[in-house]
Amino acid sequence: MPRTVSSYIVKRKGIGTPDYAAPAPVGQISIGPVATLTDLAELATRLGSIDTFDRRGNVIWMDDFESGIKHYEVLIDSAPGVFKWSSETARNGGFCGEITTPAANGDGTWIIKRLPPPVLSNIGFEVSFARWADLNNIFAQLMIADSRGKTYFAVRWLVSSEELQWRDSAGAWHSLTPRPWIASATTSWNTIKIVVDLINLQWQRATLNAATYDLSGQAGRAAGSGTPYELTGTITAYSGAAGSKITYIDDVIFTQNEPANS
Repeated sequence: MPRTVSSYIVKRKGIGTPDYAAPAPVGQISIGPVATLTDLAELATRLGSIDTFDRRGNVIWMDDFESGIKHYEVLIDSAPGVFKWSSETARNGGFCGEITTPAANGDGTWIIKRLPPPVLSNIGFEVSFARWADLNNIFAQLMIADSRGKTYFAVRWLVSSEELQWRDSAGAWHSLTPRPWIASATTSWNTIKIVVDLINLQWQRATLNAATYDLSGQAGRAAGSGTPYELTGTITAYSGAAGSKITYIDDVIFTQNEPANS
């Protein structure tokens, strides 16, 4: 690749480092140093990646809903639940997924993404949502099905009590403290991320916005046959007593090789 005039002048002045080097400024302009980026995740973000909330791990699949909702399976407990493509709001870009919950209290609209089982490591599942008042809860779950059976890792945000809960190996729910802060406007997005150790079928951590909870060593919930082999991420919005409501989801991300809790 030919050297530019500016890079030649920089090197003649003894400033910076050789071509493609990263650890030092490569030049000087009137408003400050010109430096390269050492963090490829930061570079990707500046170029428009949706993976901005927690850049740890290697992305294996992500979706920003700019091309519709064709990547997902939808299950509905009862009418009038529906999942559709929407331009009403968005975390990034111009579109998101819009969930309408069933009218019956406690019924849900389920959004499921299925992937082939990955190489086992610490796996992350992330989704952002803009909530609507009077929902019962927002539920997020990561499930691995393989020769060991099916193992589930789930959290839920209880709207009325403003609590984040995780589900243990026996299926019981436990509230996490301190309570996380959450935005309630449909233009203000919240992000849930689950990270689990699929080698040992144990939790690593759960995150909601600025709050991260260390769950390392806690076992996932084992239930059912492991066929077909797959990795699934599920987002569910459950109705509250006030009946059918709307909420939005965006920027669904699966990662592998997540770091363990320090």
